[in-house]
Amino acid sequence: EFRNRIDEIIIFSPLTMDEVRDIAGLYLEKMKRHMERQGKMVDISEKAIDLLTEKGYSPAYGARFLKRHIDQKVKLPITNHWKKGLRFSVDAENDDIVVKPDESYSLN
Repeated sequence: EFRNRIDEIIIFSPLTMDEVRDIAGLYLEKMKRHMERQGKMVDISEKAIDLLTEKGYSPAYGARFLKRHIDQKVKLPITNHWKKGLRFSVDAENDDIVVKPDESYSLN
């Protein structure tokens, strides 16, 4: 009976890497705005965005795991260093994401 209720089939095209990068950028911008409301700042390099996009996207699952990957690689490390500074930098080094508090903007 279920098949009789289907009127048409919609075929979805896989996301391009540019589209996935745009999705990552939107999520990171939302995170930045949230941090700014808390009095914190974050600088994210283009290399870091590219690596997050590359590692957080799967052609089989789409961008489903992108948010989780960004949370694990960016948000969690920032949370762990939250009291160490007002500004954080996110960069890609040796095929990994590195989050560092900027010492010149420390709370001390």
